[in-house]
Amino acid sequence: MVEQIIYLEPEDDAVSIRDRLERVEAGRALVVLPRDGDPISDRLGLVLLQRQGDRLGIEIGLVTVRPGIAAEARDLGFPVFPTAEMGQNRLWRWPWRPARRPVPVQRARPPDQGDLREVRRRSRRRPVWQSWLGRFQGVVLFALALVALGVGVLYVVPGATVAIAPATQEISVTGMAVGEPGLETADYEGGRVPARVIRVEVARRGTASTSGFTDVPDAPAAGNVVFINQQASPVTVPAGTYVRTSAGTTIRFRTTRAVQVPGATGATVEAPVVALDPGPWGNVGANLINQIEGALALQLNVRNLAPTTGGGVRQARAVTQADLDRLRGQVLQQLFQMAKADMANWMTESEFLAQESLSLFLVLEEDYDRYVGERADSVELNMTALIQGSVVDDSEGYGVVYARLAAETPPGYRLLPDSIATRRGDVLMVDDDGRVTFLMQGRARVAAEVDQTYIAEMIRGQRIADAVAWIAHQVPVQREPSIQVWPAGFDRLPHLPIRINVRIEMPE
Repeated sequence: MVEQIIYLEPEDDAVSIRDRLERVEAGRALVVLPRDGDPISDRLGLVLLQRQGDRLGIEIGLVTVRPGIAAEARDLGFPVFPTAEMGQNRLWRWPWRPARRPVPVQRARPPDQGDLREVRRRSRRRPVWQSWLGRFQGVVLFALALVALGVGVLYVVPGATVAIAPATQEISVTGMAVGEPGLETADYEGGRVPARVIRVEVARRGTASTSGFTDVPDAPAAGNVVFINQQASPVTVPAGTYVRTSAGTTIRFRTTRAVQVPGATGATVEAPVVALDPGPWGNVGANLINQIEGALALQLNVRNLAPTTGGGVRQARAVTQADLDRLRGQVLQQLFQMAKADMANWMTESEFLAQESLSLFLVLEEDYDRYVGERADSVELNMTALIQGSVVDDSEGYGVVYARLAAETPPGYRLLPDSIATRRGDVLMVDDDGRVTFLMQGRARVAAEVDQTYIAEMIRGQRIADAVAWIAHQVPVQREPSIQVWPAGFDRLPHLPIRINVRIEMPE
């Protein structure tokens, strides 16, 4: 048999259900109850639905997932299914369970005897005492309503304002903060804040007087050497022939006149020589001049039988390493001052430069016009360099102070942010990585914490004097609280905590 499906809505009632059943054309109707809402919520509703089906000659099945309604429906003989699809695909009756016979449609039914008796009872005239009893009950109920209204007014109408000034005290902290270049997020509890490194290029030329003295060669050493013939033929030694020492530092000499060595092996001749370079180093001992430069070395030997003498020096101003170092320090100091002024153009108003962090990052040019030992009355340096320094934002130090103050806040008190005052102290250290360790100082006021809801609950319904005494004894306050109750004339606080406004007055 074909079923017609009726989907009920939560707002459906008995009248709308009846109308929808009357429009069913099939012999069966599958009524789907909604998951939310209760168009049919009890046994009475199921009985009425069953009667409507019997009256219209329709067999009704139910689709519901609510266990209570399903059990009642099965007890009344309704086929019950969890889904509409199952209601369409399964048998509604088992073979051994006979189907309910539809009741023939009755268009007119005789009046019920019980209904007739109730109509006759209501038609009789009521006794006088019953009428007065009803009036008395109305008066009593009206009086009770007035009393309830008065009590409600006493509870709802009054209001109160309680002004409390919590106790305060001042705390101060001093701690170290570290500005770390490259740190992206501040760690206020750990005292670590971001910093940045600024590099600028500066150039400077400086001059310094020399402080050293050096020996300036004044006269060359002179002496005589003996040439020894190594062959039988005579040998001519021209003027300007070079001879030298072979041990230690080589000292060179030259002959000042030509000589002739006799033509016999071992024959000798003496010749005067003078040192090529002036100075005392030309004064060499006997037998130290022993080599001839050039082709004559294959024919002759040479010896100085006596020391050479006469080499002297004089004192003159000269450049020393200390002069170069002093000049470099002076120029670097000037470069740092120039860099500091230049870095100020790259900083915000809230940032500060740790002067201890100024360092030489890279020397681009360092050119001295003199070298160590060179005779000169002054030396000049031309220097270009990259100078770097670490910059820290003062406002980040505020976060460090706030964290320290919050940690030092006593239990039961809270920090007043508007009262915080901070001051940056000295820079303590700058490490090789540019981290700046500096002092931060701060002070602030803390106020006692006040639970407004708890106070309103504890003083509700109390006399004003009793409420003031309780607050002064139980809550840390600077002075006695101020309580105002309205309307004027009420000497007690409202019984409803919601009608009590607890206002906290913070110190300025």
